[in-house]
Amino acid sequence: MAISYTYNLQETIETRDRLREVVSCFVGVKLEGSSWYGLITAVHACLPKVVTATTVRESLRYLVGSVLTDREFKALTWRLAGNLPRLRRNRWVTLWKGQFNDEWVPAQIVDVVLARKWNKLGHEIHFRVVGGLSCPCVIPHWWSFDQQRYFAYFQDDKGKGFGFSRNRGDTRPGYPFSDAKQLVQLRCQLLMTPDSCRDGPDFSQIGFSVSSRAWNMDVQHRRFRRLQKYECPMGYPNTWPCYRCMIGQDQCPQAVHPTTYVVKACSGCDTESAPFENDKAGLCVNCETKERLKQGE
Repeated sequence: MAISYTYNLQETIETRDRLREVVSCFVGVKLEGSSWYGLITAVHACLPKVVTATTVRESLRYLVGSVLTDREFKALTWRLAGNLPRLRRNRWVTLWKGQFNDEWVPAQIVDVVLARKWNKLGHEIHFRVVGGLSCPCVIPHWWSFDQQRYFAYFQDDKGKGFGFSRNRGDTRPGYPFSDAKQLVQLRCQLLMTPDSCRDGPDFSQIGFSVSSRAWNMDVQHRRFRRLQKYECPMGYPNTWPCYRCMIGQDQCPQAVHPTTYVVKACSGCDTESAPFENDKAGLCVNCETKERLKQGE
């Protein structure tokens, strides 16, 4: 039987943010002597009181003598926050070295990228594991357009899924799936097994919990904005879908990409007002997609 801990993702995110605020001062510091014990003390203070200092020390032991990089700092805070159920049982949370048991872990779709596979167009769906020892790895899975529609509308026997539904006439409008970007920020459960993880973190099956269904339905309500209380926070009309919006998650919680696009001229497609991921990007979003597809041919 697969291992399945109960995760509170709101608590996970709050703990991650609290850890980042407290532990950030150790970035760039060599962890030995007083700095090593200082890190243990700082982390211990951010975790539930039932977690012992010994558990914290053994969970951080792999860092002894190393300089804490920004990348490892972010991964560490995610890993600890995403394993509160283990830490509460005072089980050490170490680096992922393999999947030794079947385990259901919570995940969130953080990006979708147009990609070609087997000479077919589709999207790479990027799942971030937000609980379990493999947290916070990102697992890409390529889905064809047919697969995207299948999973978008899939519901288990208890009605749990990503929350999309087809329109059923004018009196029963649904939440139709139109674009892969609509999957961004939605949550699910991933079944990780020893067989699926032979070459690294991967999953063999998708499922849904009561909490992931509730999260997904809330996202759908806010994005489709059928009720007055779910008006667009940026003031755009309800007819303008979120997946076409240039506003990023830095300004809108329902956005489908991390940062707000910068609009400027693009020499690649000779467009005067093209969306760029940031000021430093050399090509607009559309040109970058075309280049990526060429490289994948």
